[in-house]
Amino acid sequence: MTTWTGHPFVIDVRPCRVLKGRFVWTISRRGYPKQRSIQTFATFEEARLAGKTNLAILISNWRRSDAAAEEPKALTAA
Repeated sequence: MTTWTGHPFVIDVRPCRVLKGRFVWTISRRGYPKQRSIQTFATFEEARLAGKTNLAILISNWRRSDAAAEEPKALTAA
């Protein structure tokens, strides 16, 4: 059996609708926007690198919360 080891996030870098010649990024999870850039970037590459940095943080938090959910809960006596 194959285990899926990826993550559910997708990053999208595109030209800004408001400022011509500038770029923005959006990170989505299962088709819904999760996080967007609050600033624009002069080049596609700048926007991509900034988006990847934020994506790495989201993935890290997601993996941490996913691992915590899989840990067995300690039984406490009442």
